[in-house]
Amino acid sequence: MNSGQFTAEVAGPERFMPLPGERKSLGRSIWLLLLLLRWTTAPHRDVRSGESIRAQEIAAALGVGERQARRELQRLRRAGYVELQNTGRGFRIRLLQRLPR
Repeated sequence: MNSGQFTAEVAGPERFMPLPGERKSLGRSIWLLLLLLRWTTAPHRDVRSGESIRAQEIAAALGVGERQARRELQRLRRAGYVELQNTGRGFRIRLLQRLPR
């Protein structure tokens, strides 16, 4: 066991999950991060193989409104967890590597 810290491997040994201090600043966005991890297959960092994902699809998967889903995506982007590319019909989402601390 690793002292209560949850880590997930996406593209190698980089730690991806937030540390305790980061979890507080992410708030409910942590659920979106977990969903994106679930939709990502290693060793790729592109969510769902780089296909465009609509905010309403994310909202439905999380059980929140579309506006809330967009806010949480932006929060993850600002915190450095994802890179977003607006495709006009949705977002292409890429998980960014986090270095071990």
